Amino acid sequence: MSIAFDSVSAVTPPGGIRLVYRTLGQGEPMLMMHGGSGSWRHWVRNLEALAAHFSLVVPDLPGFGDSGDVAPDDITLEAYAEQVAPAVQAMMPPGPFHLVGFSFGGMVGTVLAANLAGRVKRMSLCAPAGFGVPKERRLNRIRRSRSMSAEELREVYRHNLLEAMVHDPGCIDEGTVSEYQANLELARFRNAYLSRGEHTAAYLARCAMPIQVCWGLQDRIDLPAIEARGAECQRVNPRVQVRHFDNAGHWVQFEQAEAVNAWLLDFHRAPDGA
Repeated sequence: MSIAFDSVSAVTPPGGIRLVYRTLGQGEPMLMMHGGSGSWRHWVRNLEALAAHFSLVVPDLPGFGDSGDVAPDDITLEAYAEQVAPAVQAMMPPGPFHLVGFSFGGMVGTVLAANLAGRVKRMSLCAPAGFGVPKERRLNRIRRSRSMSAEELREVYRHNLLEAMVHDPGCIDEGTVSEYQANLELARFRNAYLSRGEHTAAYLARCAMPIQVCWGLQDRIDLPAIEARGAECQRVNPRVQVRHFDNAGHWVQFEQAEAVNAWLLDFHRAPDGA
């Protein structure tokens, strides 16, 4: 799916990492942070609906897409967020902004929201990482090999999409495989060791803004811990609203785009105090 962005820009804070970001829409500013091994493409089915009401700022995070590389390879979550924070301050206009994060980007976004001293007005997290590895999780992803032909690689990408990202095979067409392939081939930072840690709840506990969190009920990355993760969010921060979407895997905002877009818009367009 082709998106006609208003602009594609880059920012390099002093001593920081160069971040490329795209803008689209008009209204209150909204920062959208993609997941691991991803890029802005993780929002391909959400951007136009949200841009009708918000000024979207959609970066490629460090080590992904068109942005700069991460160092060291074993960077901590806190240090990674510290690399992102000055770029966010430079990308976003002064004043409060909305934040939407997916998976790894949801975990990083929670750190930023906790640390940015009231800048984040409302926050939505789609299948956020940072709750540890669920016990008894079973994933059968296939590793890529340089010896594979282009056709074999396409089949690997298609298989792994169904294994880890998408529930319904009918959601996967050639364009979806191409988006997934583009993300993986541009990913240089291996974020899995951070995503498997237990970080997010502690930062959620420090957040005072309205927050909502969602998962797809068939999310194989988070099964069998989906209900427990939602309960943990509400335990540490009773203000958190939790929603589950049926017929959706990990890439919930892609697979149930219409429903998730409505969920996001209802929440972020709500009047202050609601």
